[in-house]
Amino acid sequence: MKFLKKIRSAIRQQILAKRYHRISVGMNALATSFSKGSELPLLTSEEKKQIRDRWGKIIPDVKSGYIFYQIFKKYNEFDSRYVPSCYYHPYITSCLNPQKYAYILSDKNILQNVYHHIKHAKSVIRNIDGLFLDESNNILTTDEAIDIIKRNRPLIIKKSIESCGGKNITIINSESTIEDIKKILKEFNKDFVIQELVKQSEDTKRFNPSSLNTIRITSLFINGKFSICNAILRCGSKDSIVDNGGMGGTMVRVGSDGKLGKYGLNFKGEKFDNSNGIKFEGQEIHNFDSITKIIEQSHTSMPLCGIIGWDISLDEKNEPILIEANLTIPGVFGEQLCCGNMFGDRTDEIIEYIQKNERQDRIFF
Repeated sequence: MKFLKKIRSAIRQQILAKRYHRISVGMNALATSFSKGSELPLLTSEEKKQIRDRWGKIIPDVKSGYIFYQIFKKYNEFDSRYVPSCYYHPYITSCLNPQKYAYILSDKNILQNVYHHIKHAKSVIRNIDGLFLDESNNILTTDEAIDIIKRNRPLIIKKSIESCGGKNITIINSESTIEDIKKILKEFNKDFVIQELVKQSEDTKRFNPSSLNTIRITSLFINGKFSICNAILRCGSKDSIVDNGGMGGTMVRVGSDGKLGKYGLNFKGEKFDNSNGIKFEGQEIHNFDSITKIIEQSHTSMPLCGIIGWDISLDEKNEPILIEANLTIPGVFGEQLCCGNMFGDRTDEIIEYIQKNERQDRIFF
């Protein structure tokens, strides 16, 4: 029996090693793309030592993150508390957010059943594993679903699981024919949600009218203590329907007082002082304090995952609406570019927590 356990453990470690290598390669490709054509400052021997001393306790290959520290050093300053993406996703989030919970709690089809303290966009149709449901959870045929869609246009359709970066989102507009709708449903196949379009606040709409511009707020809840790590406003590029940095959008810091930073960045490393001609400096997100309180209520009432990236929009009354809860791959790179290191004074607490808690990976054997 012990021999079989050893074999299973060895196989598991090999699978994880390969997976984390792929993730690290992908994350470093992001950093390389970001810094392309840009000269990055070198790290000193002392800076490398600080990285090793801090992160070597939980990261097998700290050198893989050096390029991220060079980027942060160029755009902000050197600080060993920064978390490279290739440390964050393979090693930190897998411990803070056990995958058996993260995949369920981030499903857009059940958000309103999980997070009760905040408003949600109205779901007209939900598709769960190929099954159509209406807003009252009645089972529908495909033709019945199409009829509801036709009567409620315009609508937005998006994948409910395993989606990120603004991908897999389509608008079903008033001109969409039945054939158009059938084609869209076929392309999305299963596991998606169809919602009414959110009529956003003028405070966020003015930065880019074509996209729903959201506030990404990252919260941390471990050891019985809650913190807001950072917040950024994301503005879509001209004529885009999504606001994600990876799709050409601009990210700008939101301070604890709700005030925007002076400059925003995109994932090309370009710096902007405005979006759609509206200067960031001097602008403010109204009711920001109440938004963070709602997030605290939502996170602490569902403490199965330690870190969540909340995508929040403001409606016409400046009331927050939850668009998405990111638990499987919560952002870290753009957030730190805009706001500084992710965990601040809690960085060493995070490292100690990971040392004490075995990584919870999505491998069930």
